[in-house]
Amino acid sequence: MLGKPLFIVTASLLCAAVGGCATGPTISQTGAITQSVPKGKSQIVVYRTSLLAPTIQPVVLVDGHPKGTCVPNGAFNDFVTPGLHQLSATTETTERTTINAPADGTVYVKCSIWIGVFMGRPTWEEVPASIGADEIKSLSFTGIIRQSP
Repeated sequence: MLGKPLFIVTASLLCAAVGGCATGPTISQTGAITQSVPKGKSQIVVYRTSLLAPTIQPVVLVDGHPKGTCVPNGAFNDFVTPGLHQLSATTETTERTTINAPADGTVYVKCSIWIGVFMGRPTWEEVPASIGADEIKSLSFTGIIRQSP
C-alpha cells in the first residue's frame, strides 16, 4: 500500500535535488490555461507529469517555432489557428506528432521521456480533454502568461 505514495515522495525529492522539475504557481492557482479559447482559435496545451529523466527537458516546437519546454510537473499553452499542427521535440532524435486542433477548442498533449540509446527520447500522447484538464490542475505553469489573441 505504501508503494505509490513512497514512489511519489522519492521522485519529488529527487526532482528537487537535481533541480529538474517545474516550480511555481499551479495551473489551478494562476488560471493561465483554463481561460476560454477565443472564437475562431484553438488552444494546444502541452504538459508533462512523468518524473522519469527529470533533467531531460527538450524544447517543444509547434509548427517549427519554439513554444515551451517539456518540463516534469509543468504545462504551457499556445493559441493557434484551427487545423493540423505538428509538435516536435529533439533529444537524441526528433520525435514528431500531428494534432488536429478544433476551432474554439483545446487539445491536450502529454509529453513524456522514455529510454533511448544514449539519452531519453520525447514521446507524445494526445489525451481526451476531460483527462488533460484534470491532469494539469496541479502542474506548474511554465509558459508565458499572455492575453489570448
